[in-house]
Amino acid sequence: MDTLIQADIFFFITAIAVVVLSIGAGIVIYYLVRILRRIDEISAKVQGETDEIVRDVKDFRETMRSEGIKVKTVLDMFLGFIKKAKNVKQKKVISKLAKLKSDLIK
Repeated sequence: MDTLIQADIFFFITAIAVVVLSIGAGIVIYYLVRILRRIDEISAKVQGETDEIVRDVKDFRETMRSEGIKVKTVLDMFLGFIKKAKNVKQKKVISKLAKLKSDLIK
């Protein structure tokens, strides 16, 4: 009789554990499905943006082919200004260093 009561207690505890684990697994699956749906939405947005970027690059390439000389001229002029400004700054720094060096030597 004692073993029959122990078996009933074991099956009762096992049934409760199975119910709790099933509820936990259901909650995990619910949140997993929500996460996967969000990932699907994000990947759809990324795909759309990627398609737009590809279109923009194609348009840019066509523009560069048709108006490449104009853009290259403007870009060269802009880069020339940057190089001149950079050289002037370097010359100023070098002259200041030389002056400090001569002051320290005296």
